[in-house]
Amino acid sequence: MAGCAGVFNSDVRVLFQGSRGGALQDDSSVADAGIVLKRREEINKKPFESKQNGTKDLSQRRRPLVDRIVEIADQSNNFNDEDIIQEVCTFMLAGQESVATAVTFTLFLLAKHPDVLSRALDEVDAVLGELPDVPTLGALRKLCYTEQCIKETLRLYPSVPIVARTLSEDVSMGKVTLPKGCQVIITPYATHRIPHIYPDPEKFDPDRFLPENMRGRHQYAYIPFSAGPRICIGYKFAMLEMKMLLGEILRKYHVTTIPGKEELRMKYRITIRASGGVWLQFTPRAAQLASDPGKAIAPPTSPTMIHVYLMPDPRRGIAPPISPTMSHV
Repeated sequence: MAGCAGVFNSDVRVLFQGSRGGALQDDSSVADAGIVLKRREEINKKPFESKQNGTKDLSQRRRPLVDRIVEIADQSNNFNDEDIIQEVCTFMLAGQESVATAVTFTLFLLAKHPDVLSRALDEVDAVLGELPDVPTLGALRKLCYTEQCIKETLRLYPSVPIVARTLSEDVSMGKVTLPKGCQVIITPYATHRIPHIYPDPEKFDPDRFLPENMRGRHQYAYIPFSAGPRICIGYKFAMLEMKMLLGEILRKYHVTTIPGKEELRMKYRITIRASGGVWLQFTPRAAQLASDPGKAIAPPTSPTMIHVYLMPDPRRGIAPPISPTMSHV
């Protein structure tokens, strides 16, 4: 556990200096303040569409996220422009970067463990093999082993490796009392490596999340989405997103590691990252046997290789979604 805690020493101060919004904007740069403020000005100038041309009141239509946040802010009078920008930053960070990061690390771990990948492929082919391009919700719910792989990846590499909470009252822990107003830092990265909860904690083992193996495990022993009343509001949707992305990738590509790129050096900011990127090789899978849609033909001898990596953007300090480069062998 000391080793787990040690990796955060140089980064914790960076994460929690200044305001929440400042940390998000400085570290992720996921929202353009000018766009948000311009949109608020447009909405305030013309809150309703003309009823003379038969259009509906804006409040009765489905609207973009920014419009909805602006409406709530104007109704409550408790939000200023900075608050609105912070909320947009939060939604963008939670809805894009964290999912892209989790999918990338899942693909990396599957590529490193061919036996696990084989089981995942069997499930994906059996469930999604004959479906159209967009999987149905019912099909996604059948990807049980794929979900186990995602959960085990999030145990090892939680997209948000550190969670902060401000105490609303004094909390006693044995002989220690944490005072009201104190900021507490929780590290899922370390919690998920407690040996008596997760034996051989560095091993990638999706079977940890079989129902029988989860029985009796403390409810807060696994917290990649935080926990309690302030658990990530979109965690169920995020899981569906990840299952859909992985299912589509796995049924179309063979995934392997690249020699010399099998080890990761982790970097911790608002979200977890791999310093230098995550490098993978994707080979398009051959057409499936018409008589046996659950079994794929071996890949062609001269495939197109897609080298995929998650690379930090030096201009913004953010790891963007998967960026591919292509070459032929």
